[in-house]
Amino acid sequence: MRRLFALFVCVLFTACASPLPLQDGRLNPPAGQGMVLLSLTGQANYLMGASLSLDIAGPAPQQLITRLGTDMIQAPGSEENPAGKLFALTLPAGEYRTSQVRGSFIVVGVHSGEARYVTLPLNTDFRVVAGQVVYLGNVNVALNFASTLRLSNTAERDFYDLKQRDGVTDTRNILIEPLRLAQ
Repeated sequence: MRRLFALFVCVLFTACASPLPLQDGRLNPPAGQGMVLLSLTGQANYLMGASLSLDIAGPAPQQLITRLGTDMIQAPGSEENPAGKLFALTLPAGEYRTSQVRGSFIVVGVHSGEARYVTLPLNTDFRVVAGQVVYLGNVNVALNFASTLRLSNTAERDFYDLKQRDGVTDTRNILIEPLRLAQ
């Protein structure tokens, strides 16, 4: 019975971790679809109780979730590995909008912890084109009593993570178009 359960768990995890569509070391979206790369990272005083979610609206709505206490992006060299996750999404072509980022974190007191929740508007648009791979940059959230959101281009770090985890050795076909907050 134990072996059967172990086999079931292995099959379950294998099914959940589908590999990225690669051809000759490059990301290669399926016909009629495009790919979007986006990293979601954050900081909190107590990472184990912190999480972030980013909502994407469009033809194929998505909710990206990262647990800051367990998820980590691999950075090159002596650069610090940030808490968060690099997402590689295969999406149908169309117009999309990142609407908001929600976060939760724990404020640790003398005798217990208290959960806090924040919602930060993002409202940035992007387009998915069939056959293209686009890097949208990094969304970073500092979770605290005055939480802040920052967008940046961390392509070097994120492409390193993509190579280490997924075997992407050629990134020349990835368009770099970081999200920008409306002025």
